[in-house]
Amino acid sequence: MFIFTKGEPKVVYRRTDCLLAEELPIIQSKVKAGDFKPTFALSQLLLMFTKERDIVLDPFMGFGSLGLVCKLFNRKYIGIEKNKERIEIAKKLISEGKLIKSIPEYLQEVKGNQNETYLFSRQNRIF
Repeated sequence: MFIFTKGEPKVVYRRTDCLLAEELPIIQSKVKAGDFKPTFALSQLLLMFTKERDIVLDPFMGFGSLGLVCKLFNRKYIGIEKNKERIEIAKKLISEGKLIKSIPEYLQEVKGNQNETYLFSRQNRIF
């Protein structure tokens, strides 16, 4: 992540050094395998370096995880992606805005759907 500002970059929000596992947010929707970035890390960086209504540029949008975080924290967002399929998925995820679930809630929901492949089921290796 690059931060571009006029003059010295100002940290708006103190960083978080330690997170409890159940505070990590999970995307609720399923997407095809790809590089959806962790939304909690993005939200922390967004809060540290931007204010409400600031403009955020994502030149490699992918599935729109940064756009989703920008929407939730009232930042303006410009996303660039060449893959048309990813653009459509990103539009849907951002417009639905379904993001926050704690890990225990998520695991409880997934237990009933063991045949489904969810986005973060393989990436949460903290257990």
